[in-house]
Amino acid sequence: MTLELPGGSTIGQLVQELARAYSLPASSPLLRESIPGQWRPYRFTLNGRLLTYDEDLGTPLAEGDAVTIFMPMVGG
Repeated sequence: MTLELPGGSTIGQLVQELARAYSLPASSPLLRESIPGQWRPYRFTLNGRLLTYDEDLGTPLAEGDAVTIFMPMVGG
């Protein structure tokens, strides 16, 4: 999927745009947990690099960046 975002957009703004594009309710875990500095059930990579929780939502995006959103799985 390709999204057009304004220059200077961040991962957090990308999440908000995806929520609008897919009509996600405010109670969606992707939105509810998207608060800087708090644990979230989703992780982000930017151009193949795993972002830390401290940097993820405020990370600026540039033209051509590839972002992956995934839910880490644990268990045995």
